Amino acid sequence: MINRLTFAALCIAVLFFGAVGCASDKESQQDKAERHLKSAQSYYRQGQYRAAMLEARNVIQQGERLVPAYELLANVYNQVGAFRQTQRIPEEVVAQSDFLAIALAEAYVASKKYRSAIEVLNTIVLSPDTEKGLRYFKVKGEALLYLNDYAGLEQHIKELGKVSGKETLSLRGYLEAAYQLAGNNPLAAKELLDGVIESHPDYFPALTLRGDIALYFNEREAAERYYTEALATLKSADVLTAERATVLGRLIETLTQLGRATEAYTYQKILSEANPEGISAQQRFAEALERFSSGDLEGASKILQELHDQFPEDQNAGTLLGVVSQKLGNFDRADELFGQYVDAETVTPEVIQAATIAKLSTQQPDAALSMLQRACELQPENAAIWATYGLALAELKSDPKDVVRALERSLALKPEQARLRIALAAAYNQSGKEQQARAQLSKAYDLAKTDLLVQQAYYRLLAAVGEVDLLEQLINEFMKSHPELPQGYFFSGWYLNSQGELKKAEAAFERALSMDDKKVASITYAALAEVHEKMGEPVKVTQDWENAMVAMPAALFAYERWVVSLYRRNIIDTAEARLASLKIPDEYWQPEYTLANLALRQKDYDKVLQLSEIVLEKRPGFERAHALAAEAYQQKAFQAYANGDLNLAKKHFLNAAAEMPRHMGYLANLVKLELDAGNAASAQSMLDQFNAGQGDQATRAYLQGKIFEHQKKLPDALMAYRTSWDHAPSDLAGQALFVMLRQANELTKAALFLDEWHSGLPDSAQPLVYKAMNAQAEKDESGAKAYYLKALEINKAQPVVLNNLAWIVQKDSIEEALKLARRAYDLAPSSPAIIDTLGWFMVEAGEVQEGVKLLEQASRLAPDNAEIATHLERARSRL
Repeated sequence: MINRLTFAALCIAVLFFGAVGCASDKESQQDKAERHLKSAQSYYRQGQYRAAMLEARNVIQQGERLVPAYELLANVYNQVGAFRQTQRIPEEVVAQSDFLAIALAEAYVASKKYRSAIEVLNTIVLSPDTEKGLRYFKVKGEALLYLNDYAGLEQHIKELGKVSGKETLSLRGYLEAAYQLAGNNPLAAKELLDGVIESHPDYFPALTLRGDIALYFNEREAAERYYTEALATLKSADVLTAERATVLGRLIETLTQLGRATEAYTYQKILSEANPEGISAQQRFAEALERFSSGDLEGASKILQELHDQFPEDQNAGTLLGVVSQKLGNFDRADELFGQYVDAETVTPEVIQAATIAKLSTQQPDAALSMLQRACELQPENAAIWATYGLALAELKSDPKDVVRALERSLALKPEQARLRIALAAAYNQSGKEQQARAQLSKAYDLAKTDLLVQQAYYRLLAAVGEVDLLEQLINEFMKSHPELPQGYFFSGWYLNSQGELKKAEAAFERALSMDDKKVASITYAALAEVHEKMGEPVKVTQDWENAMVAMPAALFAYERWVVSLYRRNIIDTAEARLASLKIPDEYWQPEYTLANLALRQKDYDKVLQLSEIVLEKRPGFERAHALAAEAYQQKAFQAYANGDLNLAKKHFLNAAAEMPRHMGYLANLVKLELDAGNAASAQSMLDQFNAGQGDQATRAYLQGKIFEHQKKLPDALMAYRTSWDHAPSDLAGQALFVMLRQANELTKAALFLDEWHSGLPDSAQPLVYKAMNAQAEKDESGAKAYYLKALEINKAQPVVLNNLAWIVQKDSIEEALKLARRAYDLAPSSPAIIDTLGWFMVEAGEVQEGVKLLEQASRLAPDNAEIATHLERARSRL
């Protein structure tokens, strides 16, 4: 088949060729329109499509005889493959013409918008005893066929049988053959088409379909004959029509397979000479696709952008450019392109997934869900799109019932999606339907017993509900039936570890590792590290994580845990040398990203920027790398500000904002910089220059609030923060509103706003932390504990929350407090307050010597902290 890019240049040449002619002013508009229309019709009959289009456009310019002019234009558009142009004909004009409705339906079918075609055709009723009626029956039959509406197609064919005539019988035979072919009965289709061709030897649809069937049966000589005969039925035109290009493409393919390269080249030359720009574009698109497939996103982007500039109507190039832009992290550009080219009725699952990511990354969750919902409505039999919709609903914490409905629909269409049942089980759990959740995981396990993710989900469920006997039985059965798979030994070790049999667990994990399966190795090393940590062997823990990094260099969690192990052993200064010794392949960005994080902790901001740049070269658009660079610039700005160099501070803040343009905190720092310098007017000027789009109104209002707050215009500031919140709830706006209400002594309103904050941003832990702190201040430790625990459910990586919670629970359980303090320390091993908490609790738990070491470390980091000094003194007295 010829690629749609082949027609792009041709369409531009046809649609914009020449200039609109003029006529005497004395001639009336109606007369002018009539004259141009007659010329257009004459040119069209002669196959002079370019001139016909110009004259039809002239008719439309006069504002008279619009319907026949658009009818002719639609015919030409469809002939040359400019189907999107046909779809742009004004609806009010289409409504006046059965012919335009048919032409629009033909354009929809050519664009794979079959439901849209049926909707248009259902607005008219025609009999197949006219040329217009035959076109109506043909396009509706094809749309019903592609929609798999076989009952509707059978009824449609019966209607054809009520009218006699050669054309009607040929169309009926063609549609019946296509129906048989769709039902995987090519022999019956072949017989029907042979009958049609015998009675109607120049019937183009039958000849092309018969050629396709011949090619399917490897009857290449027959295929060539049918395609050649089909080509002969087409009338001459001054442009390459879509039908001619299609048949030429199939002839080229057939002749190439027959080894007749010279003849194939002759036809290829016809295509090239008719549309040299289009052929060149097709070749460049193929090159872009190859670069995209090989991971050269920048190279693909450059070619696709050039194609997009040259052929803005081409959907393939525009859509792929959107996908590439999304993968490069240019979400605004991707969203813009998807908005232009993605059609919910024809979009593929891969493209709509990319479009969803783009919308979510540009803070448009409602638009993302609306797009997916529309795609589900228009492609109700597409299991992958329903799955994408369900997963997006789950990601956005939507009503679990909606998640369940979408995922169940996907599974009804494609039951073998074992992993999707894991997501469905999670949604059932959120709905309080534990039995249904278990049934889904059980079914997933039945479908894919060897799938590691499925095994993990099901086994963890069994462990969680205490069915350890069944769990042990399933693991043993799996090991017996699949002795060649290492995950059997992995799960055996995991189970033994949960039962406290550490030596046996260690042996099972080592057996799994001996089978040299990289997919299982990284998680096995991670599990082995947990066992060695329980066994009190920190050196082995570090080695386990290093082995995991080598086995699976892309597993970022392994690097993160490795860093923690180095901190615990107080050998973090060896990190860079140890990492270099592992010889991780250069294509992986994880080593540099890990070192950049480490450099940020060590306040080596220039090194952070250097390493982040390397990461972004290896993984363009990686937001977390941009965030690291932004934070480094921000810290450099703070340093410059502290040194009194406001110009340098401003430069660094601007760089931070450039790294994370959607992070309003960096722009806020620029405003704050001006305000701190007493330059409210300059801050206002900067804000006024900020051209806020619809999605940026919240940022603008927030910064305006900051300026008002500086000017002591507190009611105006409060109103601005409320406007920011109402436009787009954010933690920054929420915090500003909450603090402002407290400053205004509106304590009741402040407390009520925390509820609104939590409701507006249910994924934010911050309002819950404030609630917990309020409760703590009021000596309501049970309430504070409940809020801290809820905050940790949302975000487990909150060292301050873990630290505060540890102090609450230590009154009841020093063991539980120690666990929390260790988690806080893992997240913030250089925080004096957190080191102090862990050290003191270790002393309280009887681990005095280790506790003293940590307290001494905290004292060195914060020598003026009286509380740490007291803890250290009391701890030393217990030695």
